Parts: sequence; structure tokens; C-alpha cells
Amino acid sequence: MMKSIKKRNMRRAESLSRQRQTLPQGQAGISPPRKIKEIWKSAHPILKTLSPIEWLGEWVAYCFKASAGLRLVAEFIALAIVVVTFIAFWLEYEQRGIDRGVRIATLFAQIAQVHALPDGKGLKALTPSVEALVRENVPIERIDLNGAVLAQANLSGADLSGADFSGGNLYRANLSGADLSETNLSGANLIGANLSGANLYSANISGTNLIGADLSEAGLYKANLAGANLYKANLAGANLRGADLAGAILEGSILIRTDFEKAKNVPSLKSAFAIPNRPPTNIPEGVEIPAKWVLPTK
Repeated sequence: MMKSIKKRNMRRAESLSRQRQTLPQGQAGISPPRKIKEIWKSAHPILKTLSPIEWLGEWVAYCFKASAGLRLVAEFIALAIVVVTFIAFWLEYEQRGIDRGVRIATLFAQIAQVHALPDGKGLKALTPSVEALVRENVPIERIDLNGAVLAQANLSGADLSGADFSGGNLYRANLSGADLSETNLSGANLIGANLSGANLYSANISGTNLIGADLSEAGLYKANLAGANLYKANLAGANLRGADLAGAILEGSILIRTDFEKAKNVPSLKSAFAIPNRPPTNIPEGVEIPAKWVLPTK
């Protein structure tokens, strides 16, 4: 009798087990992991403080496995977060563009107002606004800054093409790599200024004081240098093709590999400096040069 009861109970247990295996996930009586109990039994007392966190993580994983609806909700929330983040980033980007436009317009307005002050009172206060525009990489071509005081200003790499700096003070200003094509620098003070690698194509540099200025590798193609003072200026590697040098002072200037091709009104170069075997190139006929210079044979 007892044996038959045991066999009947075993058959019922096996039948119930098979029924649970055929049920969908989430209805099969899945119990959450029991790993946490093992951790509580074996972990060091200090590590036991992490057990609730791990328990919570296992419960979350269990819920995800047990419910497809929960996974769908989680995926929707994640997608919503991504979309909201993208929209917020785009709005911030647009706002930054608007703020930059307002800032640039304000700087231009400040320059115009300060430059227009009577008796030249504002000429000394232009440097911060002009430098700010350069830092913003804003082209300030054809801007009127005649007579402006920009001594020691940092305008490196700026787009100043067609600008008017006539009569201005750019003492020891940094204009390296700047675009000064067709710029008016006539009568300006550029003593000790850094114009290395600058583009001075067809610029008006007549009567400009360039004593000790660095014009190495500068492009002075067709520039007007009439009456310019280039005493001890560095013109090494500069391009003076087609430039007008009528009345220019080149005493003590460095002319290593300076290109004078088709330059006009080139003054005497007897007191200029160059390494004997690296003299200026394409010197026009009739121009006086030091005897120690070794000119290339044509």
C-alpha cells in the first residue's frame, strides 16, 4: 500500500515538472537566483555590505528575463533618453551660434564707436576688441583702423586683407602668418613687429617704419615699399617679386635668399647682410652688392 502511494506521488511530481517546463517564461515559477545566500554564508564581514546591491542587481536581471513587457518599457525609456539628449545638444549648439553672432556684432560695434571718438581718444582702447575678434577666427578684412594703437597686439594668423592701418602704431605687434594682402600700412609704426610668413601681396607699406621687423618668408609680391625703413629688418627668404623699393632703406637688413625678381627701384645692397654663399636671388642689374657675395651664375 505504501509503495503504491509513493509511486503515485512520484508520478504527480514528474507530471507537474513537465507542465512547468511547457509554460511560457515568466509563468513557470522561476525563482530568483540564490547566489546571494552563498555570499552571505562565505563572504568576509566587510564584503557583506555589498550583498544588498548584488541582490538588487540579481532581482533586476530576473525581472528582465521573466517579463518581455518590462524589457520593452526599458528600451523605450533608453530611446527617449537618447532623443532628449540629442535635442538638448542641438538646442545648446544653436544657442552657442546665436551667442557668438551677438558677441561678434557687439565687438564690431565697440570698435566703430571707440574709433569714432573725437580727438583720437579711443585709438588706444581698440586692442582688446580687435584681439577678441582674432581669437574668434572672425575675418576682419577691410576694417578701418587708421591711426589705431595696437602696440604688442597679438594678431597672428588674422585675416586683415584690405584693412586700413595707415598711420597706426603696431610696435612689436605679432602679425605672423596674417593675411595682409592689399592692406594699407602706409606711415605705420611696425618697429620690431613680427610679420614672418605674412601675406603682404600688393600691400601699401610706403613710408612705413619697419626697423628690426621680422619679415622672414613673408610674401611681399607687388608690395609698395617706397620710402619704407627696413633698417636691420629680417627679410630672409622673403618674396619681393615685383615690389617697388624706391627710396627704401635696406641698410643692415638680412637678405638671405631674398627673391628680388622683377623688383623695381632696388636701392644699394652694399650694407645689407647675407651669408656669402646664400645671397639674395634675382637681383636686378646695376644694383650694388657686397663683393663677398657669391651670386649664382645664369
